[in-house]
Amino acid sequence: PPGVMAAVVAEEHVSEYEVLRRRNILRNEEEMRRLGLDVSALTNKALGRFAPTKQSRRVVVVRGPPREGSRRSERLAGLGAAEAPPLPAEEGDVPGGGAPQKKRRVEHSAPASASSCRNLRTKPLSELRGRCLGAELPAVGGTQFKRGVMDAIGEAAPTFSRMSGIQEWRNAVCLFVNVYGDYKNAFLDGGREITWFAQPRQFEGTPVIQRLIHCAGGDVVVEDDDKVREETLEPTEVLLFCREEAKPYVFCGELTYLAHDPDRIPVRFVWQLADFDTLQTKRPFTSLVDACNAILAPTTKRKGDSDLSSA
Repeated sequence: PPGVMAAVVAEEHVSEYEVLRRRNILRNEEEMRRLGLDVSALTNKALGRFAPTKQSRRVVVVRGPPREGSRRSERLAGLGAAEAPPLPAEEGDVPGGGAPQKKRRVEHSAPASASSCRNLRTKPLSELRGRCLGAELPAVGGTQFKRGVMDAIGEAAPTFSRMSGIQEWRNAVCLFVNVYGDYKNAFLDGGREITWFAQPRQFEGTPVIQRLIHCAGGDVVVEDDDKVREETLEPTEVLLFCREEAKPYVFCGELTYLAHDPDRIPVRFVWQLADFDTLQTKRPFTSLVDACNAILAPTTKRKGDSDLSSA
């Protein structure tokens, strides 16, 4: 809408990465509103130490191409950071993983035990895709749903926090989503994208949030202990597991970062499902999308929207 995209380039100098991030988060907010989900009601303004710093908005210099497999807007290709124009929303624009991205002052995680998943690796993604993409992973003992996933995907059985929906490995981060109850992590565009909210105690500077933001790897600008430096991050595979009530988790493949909103708590992410073309042929996955649609359908119908799958 007129005026909305003006906010995307409100600053005098905005990097291509920032243009795409803001465009995607605004588009997502519109889609959430269409589904009857008010982002402002689901989140709080990030204040104090939770707020993004001014440095996190500074112009960064493009140092390399986007991560292979990502799409850049053709109209932005070849433009410098200060030349990025206001653009209409486009589906699926992916901020390039090769560009330095923004880090705010970060916190530091406590050391993990040797058996922790944080010190272990998952099996190769190619193996996981071939063996269990779009399939249910049986629970251990019939009720330990998350343990069934962690044992199945790890090179060794790990220790982990059963209560956390975010599990960090050395090479990956797994997101666990329950598609029932007070549900707000909405599938969009028929399951091609998912809106995901981090935990309430996390903010842009939380280490795992930084890892998710920069999952494509590459050069980033880091503000740490009042010092600014550049560092190169290794890529992190972000893997999605969703389940319906009383059912096992379904492996929904790898996620590609589209955007996050650092100004609200919990931090809202917009992810693209990299394996959607295969997932859409798998009944366990389409059942998850149907369950999401059923949860949100009453709200959407009140707003005159009859088909969530086209969201």
